[in-house]
Amino acid sequence: MKTSDIALAIFVAFFSVLISYWLGNLILGDPSEEYVKIDYAEEISSSIVQPSKEVFNPYSINPTVETKTGDCPPGEEWDDEAFRCVEKEIEYCEDNEKDENGNCPKKDETDKTKNPENPDNPEN
Repeated sequence: MKTSDIALAIFVAFFSVLISYWLGNLILGDPSEEYVKIDYAEEISSSIVQPSKEVFNPYSINPTVETKTGDCPPGEEWDDEAFRCVEKEIEYCEDNEKDENGNCPKKDETDKTKNPENPDNPEN
């Protein structure tokens, strides 16, 4: 190899190193100029802090209670005590027993009007 070829190879290598260094600093930045804020963990104490009254109060929503979203299938109705759909109780009554809205009276109301000795004959 001639000395001119060796000098050209050294020049190309040196020029490549300079361009790589410049591009590296341009893309990545200089690590000595960046500052990092370090958060330290707080010491665990044995004292108990009461939770906020705004979040934990008697009127807040209880996330552990099952909630109903959507409708029950046909023939079922929502039971607030059981928190599920239950089979709908169908009440039958005569037309003369219906109230002004066309609804059948509740069982408790009809039982009070019946004679306990003879349930077929209403007591007047």
